[in-house]
Amino acid sequence: MAEEVMLPKKDSDLIELALADIRKVEADERYKVDMGVWHEYDTPLAPKKCAVCLAGAVMAKTLKVDPTETVQFVQHALDLSGVRLTAPMGASGVSEAVRIGRLDSYRNGEDPLRQVSLPDVCPHDVDREQFHKDMAKVAQALREAGR
Repeated sequence: MAEEVMLPKKDSDLIELALADIRKVEADERYKVDMGVWHEYDTPLAPKKCAVCLAGAVMAKTLKVDPTETVQFVQHALDLSGVRLTAPMGASGVSEAVRIGRLDSYRNGEDPLRQVSLPDVCPHDVDREQFHKDMAKVAQALREAGR
């Protein structure tokens, strides 16, 4: 039976979870942060490591996908290493897998629903600490909008 995982209902809380997970990834020698991939093992930029983006950090740490597995967005929308996402769909009927995918837009300072003006986000590979601060501001802006 698949392990059940409950993700936060609000995107602002999901961002905070992702920030906690990316901190864990940054401290784990098996991983390398690469915002150009979701969760991919043995890439040119991360030989014999698992490269992950912000969403990939959630896959790695909260959803516990094995670091030697490669998971693309299309795949995790259907099946994620035997993990079943159990959080209910949001009011818009958006699946949890799609919500995880929204992290990619948020890390670029973009609201995929185009409802909230978000602050610019410094790229992780330019300044990791500024990235964390900026993403916390994105989470706050979404929280103030009830998301």
